[in-house]
Amino acid sequence: MKKLLGIALASLFCIPLLAQGPEQVNLLLDRWEEDQTFMGEILIMKNDETVLHRHIGFRNVDKEMPHDNGSTFTIGGISQAFTAVLVLKAVEEDKLTLDTTIDTLLPQLPNSNLITIRHLLEHRSGLADYTDYLPAYQNSAIGTTLEKLIIPLEVSEHEFLPGQKQQLRNTNYLVLSYILEKTYDKDYQTLLEDKITSPNSLNNTFLTTVNASKLRSKSSGHLLIGKELRPQPATHPLFTAGASGINSNATDLANFFLLMWNEKLLNKQSLSLMQADRSNDNSGMGLSEMNVLGKKTLGYDGNINGFESSLLYFLNDKVTLVILMNRTDASYQDKLNEIGEAYFGASPLPAPMSTPIEAEKPKPTASNAVITGTYAFNPKLKITVFKEGSDLKARTASQPATTLVKEGPLIYKIKGTEGKIRFVTENDEVTHLIFEQTGFQQKAIKE
Repeated sequence: MKKLLGIALASLFCIPLLAQGPEQVNLLLDRWEEDQTFMGEILIMKNDETVLHRHIGFRNVDKEMPHDNGSTFTIGGISQAFTAVLVLKAVEEDKLTLDTTIDTLLPQLPNSNLITIRHLLEHRSGLADYTDYLPAYQNSAIGTTLEKLIIPLEVSEHEFLPGQKQQLRNTNYLVLSYILEKTYDKDYQTLLEDKITSPNSLNNTFLTTVNASKLRSKSSGHLLIGKELRPQPATHPLFTAGASGINSNATDLANFFLLMWNEKLLNKQSLSLMQADRSNDNSGMGLSEMNVLGKKTLGYDGNINGFESSLLYFLNDKVTLVILMNRTDASYQDKLNEIGEAYFGASPLPAPMSTPIEAEKPKPTASNAVITGTYAFNPKLKITVFKEGSDLKARTASQPATTLVKEGPLIYKIKGTEGKIRFVTENDEVTHLIFEQTGFQQKAIKE
């Protein structure tokens, strides 16, 4: 079993600690399942091998339908990766070019003679957010075609000139969905099946406009209101289309990425466009480059009507992480970071899909904060910090104690090692500690 912590912490506890990888993630998921704080599906793939796959909770809380391998989830913005693949396939087939302007198909839209396919793929069109013009839940306001959905944009004002800057707007991928339909004279779902899902046996990936047999597998989104999970109304499928309306499961999404990296969906040139590293915005065509846990990562996330999702590929580790939740609450980002921390054995650094944030830093205080007590790295690994005469010491339940030597306010060195422990306070009360060694951090909560 691999060790998550280094020599210093091993010296402190004198026992094997915190398994790194799938074992540690499973411990974390066990806790979430017991606490009922997670509902959905998680899959981790290393190279082309699935090393962890779990379902927790219900498709629908009210109906008490448990998740299983047949469960599917609305994946929100991850849908745009599929749409980008379809568009770049059309470019490979010489049906479109990246510099094609959209005025030939949508001359009525603002700046249509200036907006190119490239602008839409990169969210640089300047088109307004169509959700400002239509109610998501009123079917009569939407009509029956993507063209009718786009009509309100004719009277909208552009937000900026095409190419001037980047602004994430689902409008871009809604318009691309319409352009694909007009280019191939087929609806989006048929294109998705013909070009991606059917040839590659991604049988659980579909748009919600398909037959009812597949919809029976679809999970309901839930919102945590107070202490109650409430199912959320589904958005009209046409309203989201290739922008955020695809449903899938973790196995299909992991295999989608595997097919992509192996150039089974696109050629090498198209793939490089999807994952382009742009210094200003880190956005390619359908994928974003980000720094997660200090690691170079490609992927996307989604958030729509009670669903949260992430599809991430850690380039140097060749690890794919898929998280699909059919509940929305404020803890999603923390859960994503905890999973990464458990698998890779490192504390989270920046949050995905946003500007980097600094790793947590404790707030030293000169107050008489009580640092003695029991701290839990996980339910099975706890340490006790206690006073012995004038010395501060730490130990596990059955191992010898180790002395902690004070270096500063709430900062202690583990005697005889390079490791340190920092105690973190909120309102002058210690809430947790952070073990540190050579850039590695591990958090333990005070009980």
